[in-house]
Amino acid sequence: MPFVYLLQPLLHKNYGAKKHHRVKKGIISSVIMSISMILVISITLFIWSKDLAPFLIEDREVIELTSEILNILAPFYFIYTIGDVLAGAIRGLGDTFYPMLINIFAICIVRLFMDIFLSSL
Repeated sequence: MPFVYLLQPLLHKNYGAKKHHRVKKGIISSVIMSISMILVISITLFIWSKDLAPFLIEDREVIELTSEILNILAPFYFIYTIGDVLAGAIRGLGDTFYPMLINIFAICIVRLFMDIFLSSL
């Protein structure tokens, strides 16, 4: 998300200037903007998945499968943005190890189990 890359220097400067209220406000604002943006995208993909898939794919069976996958994943995609923003916020405060762990956990573990669980529905 582009908000993460904008958030990091903002947090770094305000944290160094001991303006912790601005750090908190920046994180909350980024989470709200990211969730708002991804909800619009997710709703669009959920509603018009069958109409948008033919722009990329010509095979009818693949379009149906793509539509099913989008209908399963789109409602839950906002959860990923929260992890991305929080990892970016920690990275902006100067730590790189914990954001790496957050991303590994979010990408490798949560997404894998979420995909397996949701595909069995």
